[in-house]
Amino acid sequence: MYAVVLVASTTLALGTNSPAYRLALALAPPLQGLRAPARFGMVAALGLAVLASFGAARLIARTSRGMRQHLAGVALCTLVMVEYASNVAPLHPWPQRSPLYATWLRQQPPGSVLDLPIARASALPHHEAEWSFYARFHDHPLVNGYSGYYPPEYIALLGQMVYFPNAVSLAMLRDRHVRYIVVHVDRYAPADYMALEARLLQTPGVTAVGLVPDREFPASIFVLH
Repeated sequence: MYAVVLVASTTLALGTNSPAYRLALALAPPLQGLRAPARFGMVAALGLAVLASFGAARLIARTSRGMRQHLAGVALCTLVMVEYASNVAPLHPWPQRSPLYATWLRQQPPGSVLDLPIARASALPHHEAEWSFYARFHDHPLVNGYSGYYPPEYIALLGQMVYFPNAVSLAMLRDRHVRYIVVHVDRYAPADYMALEARLLQTPGVTAVGLVPDREFPASIFVLH
């Protein structure tokens, strides 16, 4: 049974890269709501762990009793520790105070927010997780997003944002009720930021609010009408 669990879960963890997963979607439509098929890997790890425990128990049982059994147990535990050893990378220092631009947004009328720079469809997630975290400070709906699965509509928006602020990208933002555009100044090269600011200032229907004087989170805010 655990061997079947291991093989089935490993196959399903491949997601749509496996014909078996596409068949499972057809037979069990609720699976379409699963954001990350790779999570089946945890079930596969469970099956593998149980099978490994069977093997360990059999190995120790075949070892003559006494010190040799203890040594076999210690050796197996050591191998497990080596297997699970990992080099933890430095953690990102997420801010605990509200950026000034988010404090300002929190006091404004309802409207969705677009944070720039936005990711390219070929280079997700870029800064999307960071913008999603900052959104908790202003509590407005956010066009940006971070996930293991990106809806086709979001990918289509990213494709048009390459040409922002052209008419098509602005129309797509208005369809999503975007009112506030936050340009994170420190995430652009100076020349790129000045070029984007110049284009926004010349775009009909876009009004500049100003540059927020925050040393840690410098941002320019624009309103989309």
